[in-house]
Formats: sequence, structure tokens, C-alpha cells
Amino acid sequence: MTRDIANERCAIDKQMIVDIRNLVIALPADNTGAVRLDQLDEHLQLALGQLPGFAPGMGKENVLTLLNALEASLTPAQQALREALIREQAPDGALLKAVSNPPARRHDYFFKRYAHWRRTRLELNENFVNLSLWLDQGKADQRGRFGESERYPSLERLLDEQPDHPALILIGRPGNGKSTLLRHLEQQLCDKAIRAMADDGTQPRPPLLPFYLELNAYPPEDAPAMAPAEWLSRQWTRRCRALPALNTVLREQPVILLLDALNEMRVARDQHDQKRRQWRDYLSTLVEDYPNARVLFSCRTADYGAELSEFDGLSVPQIRIEDLNDRSIRDYLQKQLPDDWQALYEQLTGIDGLELKTPFYLTLAVKQYQTRGGPSKGASDLIAGMIWLALAREGDKASPSPLLAPLFSKRALERAQSGKWRSQPHDFPDRNALLDGLTHIAWNMQMAAGGAAVMTN
Repeated sequence: MTRDIANERCAIDKQMIVDIRNLVIALPADNTGAVRLDQLDEHLQLALGQLPGFAPGMGKENVLTLLNALEASLTPAQQALREALIREQAPDGALLKAVSNPPARRHDYFFKRYAHWRRTRLELNENFVNLSLWLDQGKADQRGRFGESERYPSLERLLDEQPDHPALILIGRPGNGKSTLLRHLEQQLCDKAIRAMADDGTQPRPPLLPFYLELNAYPPEDAPAMAPAEWLSRQWTRRCRALPALNTVLREQPVILLLDALNEMRVARDQHDQKRRQWRDYLSTLVEDYPNARVLFSCRTADYGAELSEFDGLSVPQIRIEDLNDRSIRDYLQKQLPDDWQALYEQLTGIDGLELKTPFYLTLAVKQYQTRGGPSKGASDLIAGMIWLALAREGDKASPSPLLAPLFSKRALERAQSGKWRSQPHDFPDRNALLDGLTHIAWNMQMAAGGAAVMTN
């Protein structure tokens, strides 16, 4: 019979530790200084008797030391997850759920964030990772601003080999995988920290703590003038109410802020320069006040991100995600469709306007080929098919999202699940709040640009 470690609980839970500690502190000791168990109620007597290391006649200070050690130790579920990672075994859903409680101790944070990304089924296809680090030479350099480059297979390796750069910015076109890379980095750093933990949650040295945030939530709608430092602190407190403040964590251990989509800050176009200057000033202060802190931004355009480094004393190198080359595209198609890859490649490259050099579109092309039994007819065909496939996946769930109702009718959901959309992917029902909303956004963008062409980045 196997143990259900995910649901196993310590004989003494956290609240009981608090109760016992408070009572032990208040209890009178006998003339030998030992704790009088007869002063505790029967339930707490039983719990204290199961405290690892406890022996009758033990002094109050020793009992308190045991309680503190138990409170800091890994839970059975955390131990099971650590062992699974060390053995290179994929943890099941019950185990991930068991370690997903709000963090009450510093090491709980790593378990919760690791479980968060695993439960969202975050995937990173290593065939798509092609990073180039371009070292910023400054505008005055006659060789060009970014005169040197090195290639890396992963962000984690790049950070390890470039410790002298406290701030970097990840550049890539839409669909190149910037957000996926940042999220995967947070998961990998948490994985690394968990593997190195002892049973009491300690490590030989404080691990690098990743803190991922999406900048499309900055600044908050109710406080448009909020400075970056205050916003980051609030976001940390909202996620980790029981842990020390962000400034304390930054002071006590190495932290890397993973700030996604600098170009998507929630400000009017004429205020972007001001907000970028605020982040630039924050970087300067952060590096000076917290030498062990690092920051990794992501952004769509190089010029937008380069403005962060236009001040003395701090260089912000760019990490560029290279487009997929012809060989990478062929290799990916060959692995996904061993029998049909060549025919699909020839068909796809013959479609005018179809962008295959980004992982997003190439993955869509393969998934739809597998679903529809043939290639898509263009970029808009790909996006339309993506909507139908996402709708079908949601409809197959035992409890579909309540957000579906205002977006699609019951008939549309049935059409998605039956596959009838495949012959006419653009034939969406008239009652479609999603397309109405997208049309409204596109119209407003066009009007804001004075009728000129609109840059989506």
C-alpha cells in the first residue's frame, strides 16, 4: 500500500505549534526547569508527545527550539516534491496542489511558484531557444551601439555567465516567446532552489529568488502616478502577505525581478517616455541599494528598451531572440510531422504573408495541420483556427469557463467541438462579443494614428 504523501499531514500543524509555544512560554517550570505536561490539556499533551526529539523532563528552552525547527521544516508534500524533482519524475496534480498554499515561510515561495507554472502547463520547446546577447557599447561607439554578441541556449545559463550585468532586457518580435522564456526561467530557478533544500528548508547559501510580474498591470488604474518601487512592493505583499516586505527580501538574499512587456505599460502614448525614465531611475537606485539584485525586462522593440540604458553608470545589454532560420523550421516540422513535414513545409512557404519565423505561428501551423488534415491559407486563417481550437478545448472541460457565455453562443461551442468550423474558419456567429471587441480596438487604434498604418508593437 503506497503512502498518499500529498494529503499526509504532520501530527502537529502550524496553528498547534503556535498554541503549544504560547502555552509553554506561559507555563511555570518545576524546580528542575522542566515543562509540566500536566499543565497542558489532553490534546496538546498528545501533540507534544509526538514532537520529534521531545522527551519527558525536557526544559522549556529546548522544547521551544524543537517547535521552531518543526515550524521551519519542509512539509511531507514539499519533501515529496523535492524528491520527485531530484529523481527527474514529473509531480502529479495532487502533489502540486498540496504545495500551492500562500507562502508562510521563505522556502514556501519557491514551492508555490514552481507549482503555479507546472499547473498552468507551461511548456518551452528548446528547439525555439536561440538567444543572442548584445553588449551595449553606448551611442558614441563608432562600431555601432551593439558591437559584440554571444549566443546562449537558455536565460539561466546567460545569467550565470554574465554576473556583471545587474540589468538586462530581452528583445523579440511578437510571438517569439519572450513571456514564455521569463516564466520558464522563474520555474527553473524555483526548481533549482527546491532541489538544493535540506529537510529543514535551509540551503548552503540563499538561493536566487525570482519575482515575475507583467507590466501591463502597471501603473494601477486607481494610482496612475505610482512609482515603480511602490508598485513592486505592493505586488509582492499581495502575493506573499506572510513574508517580509520586498525591501527586506532584497537586502537579505539575491533576487531577480522578471518584468514582462515593458512596452505594454498601462499609460497613454505621450506618457511612456516619463514612465521609462521612472524605471531607469529605479534601476539606478536598486543597483546601488541592493548589490545582489538583478532585473530582466522583456520588450518588443530594441529602441524602446534601449532608452533604459541612456544614463551614466549602468549598462543594460540587450538579449535578442533570433528569428527561426530555415533549418530550425525544417527540424521542428520533421520532429512534429515525420511523414508529412516536407509537403507541409512546401505548402506553408508558398502562402504569401504567412510568418513562420516565430514559434507562435509555426506551432499554430502544425497544430492546425494535425487537426484539419491540411495547411492553413494564411495568417488570418491561423488566428481564426486558433480561436476555434481554444474554444473546443474549453468546451471539453467538465466545468467550462463562465467567461465563454458572453463571448460565444452555445451553437458556436457545439460547432467548435464537432469540428464543423474547419471548412470555414472565418464563419463566426453574429453574436460574438470577442470579435466585436477586437474590431472596436482596431478601429480606435486606426483613429488614434490619424488614419495611418498602425504598428501593433
